[in-house]
Amino acid sequence: MIWAVSLVCLSGAALAAWHFQRPGPPRVRISFLRFLGALPPAPTRATRLALVWPRDPISLLCLVLAVLAALWALRNAERTILAERPDHLGLRVVLDASHSMSLTEPGTQDAGATRYARALARIEAARRVIAGAGPQSLCVELVAVGAQAGPVTPLPADRPVTALAPAAALPQGADPARLTEAAALPRGACALSHVLIVSDLPPTGATRLPDGVPILWDQIGAPQDNAGLRSLALRPAAFGQVQPELLIFGSASAALPERVLLNGPGRAQELPVMALAEGGPGAWQAIGSYAGPGRYEALLPEGGAYRGDDRIVTTLSAPPQLAVDWRLSGLARPAALAAGGAGDLLVTARGALRPGDLARPLIVTYPAFPGARVPLRLGAFREDPALLRMLSLDALEAAGPAAWPAPLPPGFLPVLTLETGAVIAARRLSPPGLILPEPVLDPASPARNLTLALFFGGLADLAAPPPQPQPLRWGLPDGTEITQAWRESATARPAGRPADLALLTDPGDRRQTEPAWPWALVLALAALLGERLNRALRRKEGV
Repeated sequence: MIWAVSLVCLSGAALAAWHFQRPGPPRVRISFLRFLGALPPAPTRATRLALVWPRDPISLLCLVLAVLAALWALRNAERTILAERPDHLGLRVVLDASHSMSLTEPGTQDAGATRYARALARIEAARRVIAGAGPQSLCVELVAVGAQAGPVTPLPADRPVTALAPAAALPQGADPARLTEAAALPRGACALSHVLIVSDLPPTGATRLPDGVPILWDQIGAPQDNAGLRSLALRPAAFGQVQPELLIFGSASAALPERVLLNGPGRAQELPVMALAEGGPGAWQAIGSYAGPGRYEALLPEGGAYRGDDRIVTTLSAPPQLAVDWRLSGLARPAALAAGGAGDLLVTARGALRPGDLARPLIVTYPAFPGARVPLRLGAFREDPALLRMLSLDALEAAGPAAWPAPLPPGFLPVLTLETGAVIAARRLSPPGLILPEPVLDPASPARNLTLALFFGGLADLAAPPPQPQPLRWGLPDGTEITQAWRESATARPAGRPADLALLTDPGDRRQTEPAWPWALVLALAALLGERLNRALRRKEGV
């Protein structure tokens, strides 16, 4: 801009000097032609347009250039330039302060240091990198995240991060969703250009905030094998013949642990660990006995690297007694089942159905073995372990059951059919319902065991609720409670490559605009000056 003003002033001074100069006295020369007689007047020529080369192309070019430059200046022209350094850098650091960050780093160049200490060192390195980029303005803010995101705290350049971050990892579990939520918290005075997330969790795949601010994920922490306790559920006994059970679930990144110690009212139990196929790789369970209401503590002696998920504590109350609305006349209600009402499972015969009963959870029976045995062939059936696990299909064919004597009610699907397609057993998912053969109580009948196994398997499936997860407290042996410690169990995740902190110095779009109309005016004046100088030179040559 200073150069533009200087050129404008110089051009104005040159024009003024040109117009204020005074010509010297002319030098007169007299030709002898003055002494000759006058010549006749030359014929006049009319001016006309023609496509010929201009008489003074340089002056014409200068004038055209001056006009174009003036028009450009009138449009308030500007130009785009590429800045040599960023105009502004605003960094938000999201620090994972969850409890797994307290793990030490064996076998690395930072052996003995905790993941949390490494994270603080990475933050200081990021501050040095962006400060070294020489931005015209710079701001940094910090958000520490445990089970929830903490407040957004400005991080001045004259204060170390250790003065504003938590002194140590928090006794809380975290998950990647909390970290990305912290990255998108409302902004204060700092206009963000980048977000840096420092965590031992793997990246979520999010690379930008909704408004386009880039996210850089820096995963720290070498993989370390671990096994931990995840949940505990109480499974009530269906008919009271056995005690309720405690189901303890866990996960392991390598070999499964061998045992779980369960301390409850009255006695301690040592439970073997079994692999759980439906829980994914490394999932396992242990089954213990319910010893009455009270406090239960489960311990994992071979827990692995992270100790915060090796101990859970819960308080259990007596499980409620199961209740059914029993309307079967030929078979007494099991003593372990309480008498229920309209809101409980209904067990009734087909002939005793009342209006509205089909809208309830129910088991409907029908007489499938009313007379002489006629062997039949079974047809298609569905996989239904609760009903068919204890049933011999060959024995059922030999017994010759009769089929359900009416169309299936709405919602019921066949589970077991005859070769003719007639239905022997059917199930409805919502509300839960079963259609089953009526139990045969005659000890001499070959259908007795078949019908009792089928009936009581279905009754246990519908009457007994699924295992109920219990509220847990994770803690260390010293009594420190770890909130949601199960989120911290996966310490054996593969370590990602360290983030390239130099990316924090790239503002993305370095393009800037600056006004160009002063340069257009300078160009117009220079063109006019060139035109005047060209005319002067031509006039001098003509003389």
